[in-house]
This record gives sequence, structure tokens and C-alpha cells, in this order.
Amino acid sequence: MDCKEEAELNETDDVDGVKDSVEIVDGSKDDFSSMIYETAEENIGWLRKFRDYDCYEKMQADGFKFHHYAAKTKGGCYIGSCICIETDCIAFLSIYYVTNAYRNRGIGKQLLEKTFTEELRKKNIGICTVKPPNPLFGSILNFTKAAEWKITFVTLRNVDMKRLKDINDDTDNKLTVKSIRDVPFEDLVKYDKTIYSYGRKSFLKNWIYERHDCVSKVAVDETNKILGYGSARLLSIVTYPALSPIYCEDEKVFIKIMTSIMICFPEEMQEKKQISLWIPASNIDRLKQITDGLCDVDTGRQYSVEFTKEVPKIEIQKVYGISETMMLI
Repeated sequence: MDCKEEAELNETDDVDGVKDSVEIVDGSKDDFSSMIYETAEENIGWLRKFRDYDCYEKMQADGFKFHHYAAKTKGGCYIGSCICIETDCIAFLSIYYVTNAYRNRGIGKQLLEKTFTEELRKKNIGICTVKPPNPLFGSILNFTKAAEWKITFVTLRNVDMKRLKDINDDTDNKLTVKSIRDVPFEDLVKYDKTIYSYGRKSFLKNWIYERHDCVSKVAVDETNKILGYGSARLLSIVTYPALSPIYCEDEKVFIKIMTSIMICFPEEMQEKKQISLWIPASNIDRLKQITDGLCDVDTGRQYSVEFTKEVPKIEIQKVYGISETMMLI
């Protein structure tokens, strides 16, 4: 019996029968890949890169922990995942997913209880969610503190390639964009703390600074002071780039970093003529003004950001794009 046949058979089983046939196991990269494929088929708007998983595993240092559990049938078929990314100061419910055929069978609760131990629940836990948090969370995770800002998924479409080149070629003696590895790592860490006060060395090192399957740029002034940085990687399945993240002091820095990154994907930009980002909703009007004449701005799903204890302090006006909805910013 293949997994599809097993899922169809499950639809006729009672809740207890299904739960008895399911195992909660340590998650793997294969399970993460299965989640990407399953959510792509459902078209629920989750965009990822398979190799992101390698970064999560490498980040496990300096207080960073990656909790991943998967639900599977005893025959080994993938059913769902729960992922929590934990740092010294905060934990994040990154992925909570059960395939359609197995929903409303108590499997999601098993995943949550396995992932969020009593000790982990003592931390401030956050979530990015399109809908109000699942009522099921209340017995395990009580999200009561909502950020004033929301996150919107935006796609910049129909990019004018000539205009893109013209913007990028426009010189400014007071602003230089270069590879992020051309600045000392500690300088990047110091700048990042002006956006998000908690230290994120492991994230910065493995997601951006030493990651070789992405393009990362930094803007500096004439004294080599950092004015912003950004990174982008090609998303799996849809095969176009996404900015993840991009933080800047102002619009001028943003457009310079963004265009510098975009021209590093010549084939993809020529073919797709689009790039995506997850941006604070309060910055969308500014984004439209900045990119006027360069591209069309299509807004997609909007996420509320909620926490169990308190909303962390973030300089949200400098955030032009978060890393992804699996992490806080």
C-alpha cells in the first residue's frame, strides 16, 4: 500500500484508530522536504528552500536550538511536522502542519506536546499566523500578546531589467554596496543589534555570512559604517529569489542593496522578472514609492505576529524584509 492509498483508507477510520497507527519521531531533512512538497500542492503560500534545513542544523550553537518532530504512519508515510526555533531569549513556533487527510484526528496536538516541553513553554514563544491562533494552542501555548505590526508577503513582478541596471549603475560616493563577507563579522553583529537587541551570532553566521547558496550584500558609507544589509536565496519549486532578510537605514540604502542582489540572479530575473519578500505592512506604501517605475507590487497573505509573554523590541521601520515566517525577523 502506498502513502496515498494509506491516507485514503485513514479517512474512514475513527480518531483513536488513526492515533494508534501514527508515530511521532525526530524530524529529518526528508520530512522537511516532504512538508515543502505537501504545502506547495495545497497552495497555502509557504515558500521555502530545501537547503534551509542545513542552515537550521548548523545554527545549533550560542543558545540556538532547532526542535523538529514529524508524524508518520507506522509504514513510514509522512503526515505532518512541528518545528520550533529556540534562542536564548525567545522560541518560535515555526512550522505546525498536518496533511489534509489526517487533520482533526488529534495528531497536531501530539506534535505540539512533543515539541513544546514544559521547560520550553517557560520561554516567550512567538508565531506568525494568517488566521487567529488555533484554539488547540490554548491548552499548550497561549498567544495573548500581539505585535502592533503585521507581516505581508509581497511579490515584485514584471521587473524592468533595463531600469534595474540603471538604478544599480547609479553611483553614490557616500554609499557603497559590497559582498557581506567584505566587512568584519563582528561589525555585522553590532549593526544587527540596532535592529533586534538580542544577539544572533549563530543565525547571522550560518544563514547569511557563511552561506554559499545565497547572495548577501552590505551597504557602507565612506567611513565603512554599515547602513544596511540584505540576503536572498532561490526558493525551491517556484525557483525565483526571495529577500530574506533586508534591513536598511532608509529607502535609498534599501533600493541600492535590493538591486545589487537582484542582478546577481541574471537568469532567474530574466526569466521570472520577480522577487519576493516578507515585509512589515506599515512599510508597503514606502515600498511602492521606492519601486515606482521598476516593477509592480503585488501583496499577498498578511500575517499577525503573536507571543505568549511579551512583544520583543524591534526597530521595525528599518525592517524592509524579514528572514521568513519561520523566524521572528
